[in-house]
Amino acid sequence: MANSVTRQLLLQEAAKRGWAVKTIGPRAQLCKITTPDGETETFSGSRPMKSSANGRHIAVYKDLTLSFVQSLGYDVPPYATVDNFEAALPFLEQYGTVVVKPIDGSQSVGVSVGIETHEKLYAAISLAKNNSASGRVIIQKQIKGKLYRILVINGKVPVVTERRAARVIGDGVSSVSQLVELLNQDPRRGHGSDTPLKVVEHKAVEAYLGSPAMQHIPARGEIIRVSGIESVSAGGEAANVTDIVDQTWVAAACAITKAMGLFIAGFDIMTENIAQPIEGKYIPLLEVNSSPGLKIHEYPSQGEPVHIAPLLFNELFSTES
Repeated sequence: MANSVTRQLLLQEAAKRGWAVKTIGPRAQLCKITTPDGETETFSGSRPMKSSANGRHIAVYKDLTLSFVQSLGYDVPPYATVDNFEAALPFLEQYGTVVVKPIDGSQSVGVSVGIETHEKLYAAISLAKNNSASGRVIIQKQIKGKLYRILVINGKVPVVTERRAARVIGDGVSSVSQLVELLNQDPRRGHGSDTPLKVVEHKAVEAYLGSPAMQHIPARGEIIRVSGIESVSAGGEAANVTDIVDQTWVAAACAITKAMGLFIAGFDIMTENIAQPIEGKYIPLLEVNSSPGLKIHEYPSQGEPVHIAPLLFNELFSTES
């Protein structure tokens, strides 16, 4: 936490304004910022104390999040909470292709997508359970579309970002394995949470594509997706798409954030075209993050960066500089 990009961006903005900073806890889990006028706010990641404890609790548990959103009158993709393989089988048989996640996980750890067989389901349940503090798993119908993060701060949406899976582009000479190595030479990529982008792990690519595909030589310009997850945490990238977003998505995200009592929230939704309005009351929601990371907005691979730290401070503090 102490060295995350989000923490770095908050500290840099505080230093720029000449505000005092104090970290709290043996691993600097919390960060307290004080203005010259004596205003203070304590952060866990990007989440300030102004966010309600209930809202944070709801966001931690993906099934509770979806149930809460349903209680507001919205429809969400089908899901079920399970704790073993046998309990998950009927759901797979009903929907054909599913996604399996730890019910209380983060940063895409323990997530399996495109699960269609009993064998893959068994492995996915085991992986998710091993990465869940509660040992519980959520299984969801896999829906099609692009993955978007809608960021809400104090009832406003400053940015919407499309999250893209890691991919390589063929040069007609290099194998997929070699292209992954070249991709990882980007100095922005690293293994920790303190770099704008993550390295793409060879083992994960091989698990996704299969061993033979690693030696395939794509044609020049051919795009090969090398991850099943649209996540910066899994080596993916991001694009700023704020200008194309239909305002019905903005209104829904703001309404849900307010109902949850969260000052800041990141909504992960999947839809074919976010430029089109929401259909009825259906929200293709995957989860809500009560402490959303800032780096996908600060370091997009496409589109203009949006500097969230100053916007967040301006909403929290009466003194802006």
